[in-house]
Formats: sequence, C-alpha cells, structure tokens
Amino acid sequence: MMNEIMKFIRPTVLENTDSTGKYTKTFRTTDLIYIEDDSVYLDGHGNYKNTKATSATDWALANWAEQYAENVSSTGKYGTTNTWLRNAFNSTCVNILNSQNRVSFYKTYNTHRTVRPAMTLDISAVIAERKKKSGEFKIDSVKDPYNNVYHTIEFGQYPKTYVGEDLNKELEDEFIKTISHKLGPTGKTYLARIDENEDKIYAKEYKYNGEKYVRVEVAADYENAWFENGEAVIDGANVWIKVEPITWKIRNWDKLPKELNPQGSGEATVMQVVSEEGIATLPFYPNYEDENSSLWQNSTIRGYLNGANVNSLFCLNGFTAPNGGDFSDGGFIEEAFGDFIKSHQSEDTTENLKEYIGNKKSRLAQLNPDDTTESDRRQMTDKELIQSWVDAGRSVLLRGPSGIGKTEKLKELYPDLIYLKLTNNMFPEKVVGSMNLQTGQSIPPDFAKQAILSCATDEEKALVEKNIQNLYKIADDVYERSKTAEGKVVIMLDELLNVKPAVQSLVYTLVLNKIVENGNGMKLPANTVIVATGNQKKYSSVAEDLAEPLEKRFDHIYD
Repeated sequence: MMNEIMKFIRPTVLENTDSTGKYTKTFRTTDLIYIEDDSVYLDGHGNYKNTKATSATDWALANWAEQYAENVSSTGKYGTTNTWLRNAFNSTCVNILNSQNRVSFYKTYNTHRTVRPAMTLDISAVIAERKKKSGEFKIDSVKDPYNNVYHTIEFGQYPKTYVGEDLNKELEDEFIKTISHKLGPTGKTYLARIDENEDKIYAKEYKYNGEKYVRVEVAADYENAWFENGEAVIDGANVWIKVEPITWKIRNWDKLPKELNPQGSGEATVMQVVSEEGIATLPFYPNYEDENSSLWQNSTIRGYLNGANVNSLFCLNGFTAPNGGDFSDGGFIEEAFGDFIKSHQSEDTTENLKEYIGNKKSRLAQLNPDDTTESDRRQMTDKELIQSWVDAGRSVLLRGPSGIGKTEKLKELYPDLIYLKLTNNMFPEKVVGSMNLQTGQSIPPDFAKQAILSCATDEEKALVEKNIQNLYKIADDVYERSKTAEGKVVIMLDELLNVKPAVQSLVYTLVLNKIVENGNGMKLPANTVIVATGNQKKYSSVAEDLAEPLEKRFDHIYD
C-alpha cells in the first residue's frame, strides 16, 4: 500500500520547532501526510495574510468539532472551525488557526480541533492518471464569499456529508433489520475520534444502493451547531455520513504546468495541496502531562495521518513522548486512499497476467534460478551456498529462527555490506528518500547514497559532498560503469519478516529493479545485490507473511 501510494504522494521534509520555538535541523521530519504550519498564513514581513478560517465537514462536526456559527468560512459554508497547525510554543501548547482568522495556540489534548491534512502530489503521476482515466484527479475552480478564486483537486475518499433526515431514517431502518439485502458492511472502518479516556472510537462503512456510508453516534458537547443542510447536530444521535471524494485546495496553482493550468508558469515540479475543510477531529496529543507533547514528531495526528506508531518513537534529537499512539495497523492513508490503490493493483494484476501468459516459459525459467548443480550443492556449507548466489548477483531471502547466525554469516562474507534494519516505527524516507518542501530538493535515503558512492570516483564523491543533488547526476554513470565490476555491493534488509506489510511494500521496487523510488527513480549500481533476513511465523510471534508478489521477486529463498 505504502509503496503504491508514493507513486502519487511525495515524501516531504518538514521544518519543525523544539519546545523553545526555535528551528533546528534535528527537528526535521519526513512525512507523506502532514498539517501546515503558521508560515502559510504569514506574509514575508511576519504579518498575517488576509486569510479566512475554514469550515468543518459534517463528519468532523459529528465527532466533536466546534463550529462558530457567526462566522462565514473560506469555503462559503456555514460556520468556521479551529484547525491544528505545526510548531510548538511550549511543552503542552501548539498552534491553531482559530475561528477568528488568527493564529494562536491551545492545549494539545483538546478534542474539538480539526485536522486539515496536507501533502505534496507528484505532478507527472497526476497528469498521467488524468490522461488514463476520465474523472480521476478532477480539478475545479471555486469562488469564495469574498470573490477570491481558488482551485481544488479531488483525490481519495472520506466520510463527509450528513445524508439528511429522510435517508438517515431509511438507512437506520435497514440497519436494525435482522437480515437486510440492501445494506451491507464493506469491512472498512474509519477512526471517528479519540475520546477523553484516550480510547479510539471507530465507525463502520456500509454500502447501500451503490453508495458508501458510515454510521456514527454523534459526540457533541456544545450547542447551536448545524450540519450543512441546516439540521441540528444532536449529541448521542446515530447519523449516517456519506463517503465522498476529498477536495484539496491547490496552494501553488499559478506555478503548475499548462496540462493542469492553461495559464500556469510551469515552474512547479510538485503540487502542494491541503484539504479544503477540516475533515477529521483529533487531539494533537492526548496526554497534557507528557513532556514534549507539543512536538509534531511524536504527535497523534502525525501517527494517524501516516499510519505509524509514534509511541516512544526513537529520535536522534532525544525528544520523545510515549503516548502519541500506534496507528501502524491503519490510519488516514489506508482509509482515504485504500480503495484507490486496490483498484490500481487489480489493473496491475491484469497486466501482469497478460505478460505471464505471453511469456510463460521465460517467466517460469526465471523463477528462483540456481546455477549450482545438485551434487555440488549437497557438499556446500550454508555460507558457501549463500556466497555462490550473491556473487552471481542473485537476490536472497534467508529465513530462520533468531540466533542461528543469519546476519553474522553475511557480515563475515561481506564486511562492507550496507545494513538497513526495518522496523514498524520506520518512516518511508529511510527506504525511498524524501523531498524538501521549501527547496524542492530530492534527498536520497542513506543506504542509496552509500551504495552509489561505494562505486563512485574520488571526483564524483567530492561533487556529492558539495551538493547532494549531484548524486542524482552521477547515478546513471555509476550504474553503467559498475556493470563490469567484479565485487558486489551488498545491501542487507534485516528483519524483513518482522515488519508490517506496509513497511515490507517499501522495498518491492528495490528488490525487483534495484531502484529507489524517489522522484523519477534512481538506479543503484548494477553490481548491487539485495539480501534480506527474517523469522518464519513458527519461530516468532511477531513475524508476518511476506506478500506473494514480493516473495517471488527474490531469486532464492533459503530456509
């Protein structure tokens, strides 16, 4: 899932603050989905721009979002809401854009502030998808109540609009039937809110007459709030919210290429977007007593938006907070883009099947190739067998219980191997690299930089020391030159079977094509060999099955 979504969403390097409010390099994070900071609402002189607070969706209102009815929102809808921003002021407070259109700060544990996810889209992927499928990434022009024009793009789906009294009753009647032939659960759930006891409340999705809806019990401990259709938001009522496309406000519309904006300058290589409204309601961090609870790196919102475990996340800067939350089994990316990715996976499967049928003999011949004769193999030790495969340039997966020396054998054979330990707490930039939002600069993962520089000349290494972007310029030269190299650059992926499928998926292209999917992709040296290790389920309670497509990409699997 994570690997597929990164074809469309670029990992983004964010500048954050420590608890003193000062910017430091040690507080940079890399995220697929994030929330904006206050700089979006300030001009170059530190003054607030003429901006307006946004509204909350009906889904957010049903899950504790506050609504200020006396204000007109930037979307022209009824009422404004408070939305979370990044950047800390002290250990328990964080920024918000309040309903009066000003940036202020509030306690991190507040459960009534909304979340406006933001992300960086790959423009080339968006253009290709729009050409491929009519209706995908639909772009609209919108005029706000102040006659300002902005543009939106549709991507993903999420609960949004209350269905109204009549359809609500119809759905409830179907819901309470012992047997219903019209209303069926899809098996999908959405995080509705985190209550004051820090418990996660989920709501199920159902399909009815071809549309998808989510049923949730309203949590609203305030008065005078109304859904978009004018009906009151009533605490404790069971309401049905329709799942609809998410509309994202495009921040850099004027700089887009002409394929998307006919009047665009074409300067932008990425599209910067933020949700048009506050679409979810979560605390920034649930426990106000925890030190560093205002830091984005450990925040509940970061964990939820990126599907990660931020509890006691290991950080080089040493600032941790232990109760941000574990969302490694799901989160916003799965909820919002899961169906989109599944539809693309089914298309890929169809194409792969056609390729398989057309090349059946060659595909079968390539599956798990082994150049060693049976008689020779019986006389070889484990270490000799592994070395024969690696020296032949074959990718290998070593499986077995802990403590039998899988890692040690490889390190003895290849002392200079490049080691990458996979963990469920790992963010994608460790494997696929990232991009600096401020500069547009691509940043490769450390292991890729190490692999390429191991085959680079002294002059090329010096160039990279001056500017990391030079690594991209020399990567193709290194790839061509390393085709004739005798030695192997071994990259070891440790604990591949002990991480969730979302983390496993990050290495799919790396194993298949030795390419790091950063931007347009970056080839590793041609003499690179990928070796992975892990524990089978029978030996480890935390082991995961390896997805079949990834398993088949290893030339050898050795138990």
